[in-house]
Amino acid sequence: MFFDEWDSEEYNRFLNLAFRCVQLYLQIGLVQTPNNDLTTRQYRAQMGESFMLWADQYFTEPLDSGTSTVTRLEQRISRHEMHKDYEKVVGTKFSGSPQMFKKRLLAFCKYNQFIFNPGLPKVDKKTKIVLSQHGGREVSGGVEYFTVLSPINN
Repeated sequence: MFFDEWDSEEYNRFLNLAFRCVQLYLQIGLVQTPNNDLTTRQYRAQMGESFMLWADQYFTEPLDSGTSTVTRLEQRISRHEMHKDYEKVVGTKFSGSPQMFKKRLLAFCKYNQFIFNPGLPKVDKKTKIVLSQHGGREVSGGVEYFTVLSPINN
């Protein structure tokens, strides 16, 4: 048996519980939990709070201080320009690599259900299979550009 400390009455209680659990599983099956909250928390953790606050402001505030409603959404912006703005607004140097900056931007897009680099197919480097219709790289003259699109505008 499992433990020397248990008497036969304790074993009976344990076995009854175990068989009841099996019975419920056979009747109901595996109950899937909604993982939306978990996924959302994972995206927030990938971004970090300061990146999320910066990106919210960066993509939603109007480009000029007038009555214009034009934002940086749907705008083609170089990685370097975004990176410099982040450091200027946050007040500290970005501690990660350029690849980490892009990963945080991707997490921001997934968190907000934005489309990253719309219309640029994401292709597997080895197999050349198209993985998705959006999210590919846009490089021109050695400079990488990012475009973020709101699904409302799509």
